[in-house]
Amino acid sequence: LSKIIANEREKLQKAIERKEKKDKLNDELNALKESIIESQAEYFNAYNEYSKVVISTGTSKKTKLSFSAKVVWKQADFQRRLGNIFDNRNFHSFYSMHGYDLMALTVETYGKDLLATIWDAVENKNKFGGLTVKQGQRLESVLNEIFDNWYNVHYIVRSGHDTIEEMSPGKKALVLLELLISLEDSKCPILIDQPEDDLDNRSIYEDLVQYIKEKKKERQIIVVTHNANIVLGADAEEIIIANQDGLGTENNTRRFEYRSGAIENDRLVYDGQGHVKKGILNQAGIQTQICDILEGGSAAFTLRQNKYITLGKSE
Repeated sequence: LSKIIANEREKLQKAIERKEKKDKLNDELNALKESIIESQAEYFNAYNEYSKVVISTGTSKKTKLSFSAKVVWKQADFQRRLGNIFDNRNFHSFYSMHGYDLMALTVETYGKDLLATIWDAVENKNKFGGLTVKQGQRLESVLNEIFDNWYNVHYIVRSGHDTIEEMSPGKKALVLLELLISLEDSKCPILIDQPEDDLDNRSIYEDLVQYIKEKKKERQIIVVTHNANIVLGADAEEIIIANQDGLGTENNTRRFEYRSGAIENDRLVYDGQGHVKKGILNQAGIQTQICDILEGGSAAFTLRQNKYITLGKSE
């Protein structure tokens, strides 16, 4: 009897030790689970602190633009991920039990309680609302998918009272050009294709041309344009005129030909025998070419000039 009692006591002690070890492991698992769930709040706090730095720092550049940032929850990406992981036929029962519509979540509903509820439903679907994982996925991979980083920083650019999303296409283009030209530290050449698109001529002259004139002191700016204000207003040092061979605009020898020179250059191009070369680009100087292409010719330019004078006198 003494041996039996001693043996039973030994078994009891081992059972107690196993239970204590199990309880300790459960405590560690719960602590890890809590830590993983809290990771989303830590992501948010890290991004939020960074956004505060952006707001307080702004930019040291001379500009009328203001800059800030805010934390954005990637709602569509998160919901798409849930749809890839779970059988969405179970979403209704999950909603009935917990009040979370997994296909229409909001930033207000996303957080610790939702994530803990999803975890419980994955671990024990019968008790916590029945989220069924699609075939071929393990609990570990599912949790890795759910507890990805679901936050991002959205940068906000303002001009006056408007954010860039609220601006007209023309104003938005000006802001983007200012970001490229006025705020960029790079010294390498920059190529801009038709920056006048969506801009009225006053904005081109008062804003765009001023950006170019200021920044061209620091870097080479190459602009493709059909606007005279950009060429003349920004005091372009080198003009390159391109022409495609066509009826009334014939080239000398090639389908595409080019001619370059300063605005002041109004000389024709001669061959070795002193004759003007064939081709429309050779038969007028750079200045005349600018007037023809960008102003519509001297007659059109004079007509507009006279119209303005007439209007001025009538007023």
